[in-house]
Order: sequence, then structure tokens, then C-alpha cells
Amino acid sequence: MGKVWEAFGPKDGDSWLRQVVTAPAMYAFVGLAAWVQVHGWDSSGGRLATWFAARSGTEQALVSVGAVLAAATATSVVSGMAPAVLRGLEGYWPRPLEWLRERLIRRHSERAEKWNDELKALQDEEANRELTPAERRKFVRLDLTLRRIPTRSEARMPTRIGNILRAAECWPRDKYGLDAVIVWPRLWLVLRGSTRDEIGDARAGLDQAICGLVWGVLLALWGLVALWAVGVAIIVAAFFYRRIVTAAEDYGDLVEAAFDLERAELYRQLRAPLPPTSDLEPAEGAALTQYLWRGIGSIRFEK
Repeated sequence: MGKVWEAFGPKDGDSWLRQVVTAPAMYAFVGLAAWVQVHGWDSSGGRLATWFAARSGTEQALVSVGAVLAAATATSVVSGMAPAVLRGLEGYWPRPLEWLRERLIRRHSERAEKWNDELKALQDEEANRELTPAERRKFVRLDLTLRRIPTRSEARMPTRIGNILRAAECWPRDKYGLDAVIVWPRLWLVLRGSTRDEIGDARAGLDQAICGLVWGVLLALWGLVALWAVGVAIIVAAFFYRRIVTAAEDYGDLVEAAFDLERAELYRQLRAPLPPTSDLEPAEGAALTQYLWRGIGSIRFEK
């Protein structure tokens, strides 16, 4: 759904403006600290401060504007990289890496099947006796973990983030027969404003975390000046990777919730009757998806 979101998602200008100030400033601060640690303040930062103080007011203003423009350009470049970085984190890799992708998918599938067997065993135990606190914690952990992995093996991805987002795409199809990628542009247009805002904020948080990861990786370049900068880069990248995982979970949950709560309005706007029972909905939702995507099939419209 990444491509769909790029076209239909909201654009958060305030978030981009904050990134113009914070991310390049953090990057420049680490670089300056590395340079000063190696060369000393007098031969680096001190000379720069003395040079800037000796400029006229107009020259200082021009330098400041140039610095802001450079920061804005860098932020724009990093923001433009976010969709490609996210696809890489999801596991959409070039063909030469197909062997690695397939191997990782098999590994995820084997682990998912193992966890599923363990969960079923705990469910069987629960039918006969009360689970211990440790077993209950394990049950909850396994249930939540499997919730973030597509149930169908052919839909699984080679990375954790890929499985989280793919699971969010698959649940509407599994429950309602509605293909999230096809239906999302139509659903987005009928969502309530508050729902759009919540999903938009979640997606903006995901994009910001991705940009933070990119800046963290770029910090490693200062390792050419001072080796400790590589350690800082690893810490920052690890922090933002964790943020990406959390943001992807939040975003996926809200996308799924949008289908849960707003699909009735989608049916109404399309003048198609909402299936009367849950067991009929997957088949009728699949037929509606085919009609929206290919214009084929017979859909009964209400007056």
C-alpha cells in the first residue's frame, strides 16, 4: 500500500519543517564534535566562530540563509528517500537478492508455524485447566506475534516490518474479502475527518522514524573523522529502527480499524448492500473488489 499512500495520503508540512531544523542540526553537531575532538577547538570551531563574527550583518544573514537552504535541501532529499527505504525494510529487494528473500521468508514461515503449534497447544491446555501466569504470558506473546504475520504463507515477507504491514493489508481481505490495496483509495475518500487525521498522524510518525533512521546511518560517515561517530550512528539507527517497528504497528492497526468501522459507508457510497451476515461477507467483498478493479462480476445496487 506504500504507492497508494504516496498518492492519497496527507502531507504533513509542519513535520517536514521540524525535520529541517532538528535532523540536519543533529548531523552537523556530531560532525563538529568529531572534528573538534580530533583537531581541537582553536583550529576548527574557534576559527569558524571568529570568521563568522568578523562578517558584516548582511554577510551573516546570507550565510544563515544559505545554511537553512542547505538544511532544507538535505531534509528534502532524505524525505524523498523514505518510500524507497521503507520498501527495502519491507523486503522488496532487487532480483539478485531474490534467493535471500525466499530464504528469509521460509525462515519466517517455519517460525510462524512453530509459534502457531505452541499457541494451539496452550489453547488445548486452557480447555482442560487454568494456565499458569508464565503460560498466560507466553500465550499473549504468541498471539500478538502471530497477529503481526500474514496467515497465508504466500503473503509473508522476509522482514519483520514487511510482515507487520503486509498483515495489516491482508486482514481486510481475510475478514471481509476486501483487498486493501484496491479498496483503500475509495475508502479513504469516505473516511471521517477524525479517522483520516489519526491515520495521517500514524503514517507521518512512520515516515519521520524512517528519516531518522536514514540520518542515523549517514552519521557513520563522520567515522572517517572520529571512530566514535560510528558508535553514535549505530545507537541512533537502532533507536529509530525500533521507532519504525512501533509506528508500523500503530499504522497497520489503524488501517485495519478503518476497514472495520468505515466499510459500511463504502458500501453505501457504492450503492451496494452490506452483506447481512459475517459468513457471507468474504465472498461478497471479494466480488466487490473484482468489480472495482476490473469492472467484472455482477453487483446488486440499491436505489
